[in-house]
Amino acid sequence: MKRVLLVLAGLVLLGVIGVVVAFMRLDAQSIRNQVAEAVRSATGKPLIMQDIPKVSFMPLGVTFGAAYWGVTPDGKLDPAGGISAAVKSGQVVVQLLPLLSGKVLVDEVRLDSPNVTIRPETKPAAQTTPPKAADSKASAEPPIPPQVEVNRLRLTNASIFLEMGSGQTVRLSKLNLELDNLKVGEEMRLDLSTQLAMSDPDLEGALALKAKAYLQTQNYELRDISLRFTPVKGVVPAAIGPIDLALRAKYEISSGKLNLAMLSLTAQGAKVELDGEADVRTLAFNGKLKVDSPPRKLAQGMGISLPFKKGLESFKLQNTVAMTGQTLSLGSIQGMLDTTSIDGKLSLELGKMHVAGTLNLGALNLDALMASAPLLPVLSTEALVALISPAEALAATSQRAPSKSQPAAPRTPPAEPGPATPKSPNTPPAAANNALPSVDMELACASLTVSKLQFKDIRAKARGQGLYRIEPLSLNLGTGGTVQMQLGIDANAMRYTAAGKVSNVAVGPLLQALQGKRPVDGTANLDLDNIACAGTTPKAVQASLSGKGLLTVRGIVLNDVSILPKDAPAGLGNPPTHFEQLTVPFTASGGIVNLAPVTLTSPAANVKGQGVVRLPQESLEFTADISLLKIATIPVQASGPFNSLSYGLDGKRALQMLTQTPAALGEAAGKKAEEAARGAKNLFKGITRP
Repeated sequence: MKRVLLVLAGLVLLGVIGVVVAFMRLDAQSIRNQVAEAVRSATGKPLIMQDIPKVSFMPLGVTFGAAYWGVTPDGKLDPAGGISAAVKSGQVVVQLLPLLSGKVLVDEVRLDSPNVTIRPETKPAAQTTPPKAADSKASAEPPIPPQVEVNRLRLTNASIFLEMGSGQTVRLSKLNLELDNLKVGEEMRLDLSTQLAMSDPDLEGALALKAKAYLQTQNYELRDISLRFTPVKGVVPAAIGPIDLALRAKYEISSGKLNLAMLSLTAQGAKVELDGEADVRTLAFNGKLKVDSPPRKLAQGMGISLPFKKGLESFKLQNTVAMTGQTLSLGSIQGMLDTTSIDGKLSLELGKMHVAGTLNLGALNLDALMASAPLLPVLSTEALVALISPAEALAATSQRAPSKSQPAAPRTPPAEPGPATPKSPNTPPAAANNALPSVDMELACASLTVSKLQFKDIRAKARGQGLYRIEPLSLNLGTGGTVQMQLGIDANAMRYTAAGKVSNVAVGPLLQALQGKRPVDGTANLDLDNIACAGTTPKAVQASLSGKGLLTVRGIVLNDVSILPKDAPAGLGNPPTHFEQLTVPFTASGGIVNLAPVTLTSPAANVKGQGVVRLPQESLEFTADISLLKIATIPVQASGPFNSLSYGLDGKRALQMLTQTPAALGEAAGKKAEEAARGAKNLFKGITRP
């Protein structure tokens, strides 16, 4: 046995000596030519090695100088495009004894200043020599490649340039890489640093990667992966960095299963965590997502100016994640935006751009967030009075003297309403644009405070694709009242429709919330039918308004008469302060709103009138007859632009009526008939004087 061992040892020694002698007798020039020819035959591109490689025995390896593939030494790239590479110098060292068993153990690979360029190919790659027909007697099984292991790989001052067909480019410069222990069954270590520059979108920054992985025949275990990107400029501002990514996972090659123990992304105090299991082959995933982010801080880092003076300091969210094919489901959503709770579930079909699910919000106070003007404009007292009961001012028979440049409009009958053409919001248009997302959502919000108004128990269902329907939309006003609406949005034509009811609105508390004072009380109802408009600007929306509706206000009490115009002429006593009901039917077409018949009833005076609101011109023409104590009827009018309305009597007709019934007016007012007539004449002079 001892002799056998000695013989075997001798044979091994002879083999080693033979290999050494063979390497020592190798012709380096021949090696260079053979390698260059093999590369050209396999790729169609020549390999240029400026210097003859040096083969060494101690250690066993090859050292070479500048080499070029797909690029000339003066930097001219192959016009055919594709991949090209160049290197300043390099060295490959292998261990001798493993070669005897068919195993390649690379002790070290070192490349100095390698430069790789990848461009779109401009013509088909050159045809290589077709392989010889396989020997029919040969085994059908493919040859087993030699096992290769690497102790150490070093890239110094490398660069990689990638150009897409669309013109987008990615460049990695000053790339340094150290890879140790690339062996099956052992822990691999990787350390990489580089400078990144991209175009379309523009992005520049520093990239650093550290990794530890355990490689086995059937699976890879990523033990500690850490990636840091420090932006310099571009779509990710420098202030948002550094951005850190950490990963721990295990991948089973045979089954395609990925066990994601932890994926973490952090930046500017924001953190996103994901864990679960995935099937890489079917693109399926089940796991959990957790988000903890300061939206305000992130927005500041991104250079985004928020329209909020405070709030948005904290956003927390956790939910389950399931993905099958192109369907992403977020279930059991639980979160908080500052103090507003969030819960629900969502399903996203990425291929079809379909969103479905439910989303519930707690109390949300936008007034506490707004930094500038409130979302809803605060109406002036005069505008509110004109909006809620435009005839109240007329009941006082007041007049605002028109300026010379703006004479009072003549008392002409209002224009007849045009034909109403809008479709019902429940009638879908002919076709939808499939390029727009499809929506099937149920939304709810416990309360929403905006512009000092509180809306409670908000509920809505939104459905459609391009042609969206929000029906029903229901809510309660915090000041009293309910809203039941059906809304339609045609995102293709930018057309909007509405129908529904606003019921039992407490006018006084509503004004108190908006203005901090309560000049008028009453209970209002608004019916909207086939309201439609279109456009992307306020002017376009106003000019296209059409539809019809009815506004009624019951139990009107005028708490503060000072809100009426200050230039009311004397002579007719104090205006009434209590009204039984205001009724304002309206019909709109092309931005022209016809009001007819407008009625206002009270124990002291009744008003009946009609008017035209021209939204494109922002003007009003209104005429009415006021019946005082069922004795006399006085015609009044209002006209002009919204910001400068002129109120007044129809002077000549009013004078005629008053002089024809002086006795009745005098008895009702406790005066003599002659005094009443003189007062009417004086009133007429006050109205008509320049």
